[in-house]
Amino acid sequence: MEYVPRSITVTQSELHGKTTIENAPNSEQAKIYNRLATKINEHVESKTPSPLGVQELRDWAAKWADKLLELESGVIGTGAAGNL
Repeated sequence: MEYVPRSITVTQSELHGKTTIENAPNSEQAKIYNRLATKINEHVESKTPSPLGVQELRDWAAKWADKLLELESGVIGTGAAGNL
């Protein structure tokens, strides 16, 4: 639904004993949380996820292993790993 990065704003808010929206309502992190909340609130169709089959899981793992090897060997940059 929404990518939620970890931000120092979250840590600062936690140290103040407040939520990010309470502590830093105009921060980028608060905007991300508000977008996510809106999406959840407007969501109307729910689906129950089903597990991958054995072959699907093996294929997925092999694809990840190939990407990790490429990353480790410098064949691809870190940005490409997020495309899986």
